[in-house]
Amino acid sequence: MTPKKYSTGTKGRLKMHNDRCREFIHANSPNFALATEFIASMDPDHEDATWQRYQNPEEILPELTAWLGGGEVPATPPTPPPPIAPKPATPATALEKTRAWLASPEVRAALSAGTPMEAAEAAIEHFRKELAGA
Repeated sequence: MTPKKYSTGTKGRLKMHNDRCREFIHANSPNFALATEFIASMDPDHEDATWQRYQNPEEILPELTAWLGGGEVPATPPTPPPPIAPKPATPATALEKTRAWLASPEVRAALSAGTPMEAAEAAIEHFRKELAGA
């Protein structure tokens, strides 16, 4: 049997992962009917994205064995979305914020106490932090 070919895009990767999960379930079930019933209980709408909560197909095994043992499939808590990183500033907004920072009386006093080189380095470092969104 020739191996199935998948597209190289996101849909292809989702389909490949879906198929691997289903193959793992069939390989670890006592018969085809039970495997098909378990798959239908996990993915009644036949959506490839359903299987993405498993990094590897082997992670299905605890749920499969619990289901085959007559127990309910343990509810998997939804994965929280990743934290949203702060959007980095554009050079124009970072420059505006750095100018405002330099104009403050406290910063002017602190920078005038040092050498001009130290003042320039402090301003450049502040500008870098603004660009990074820190």
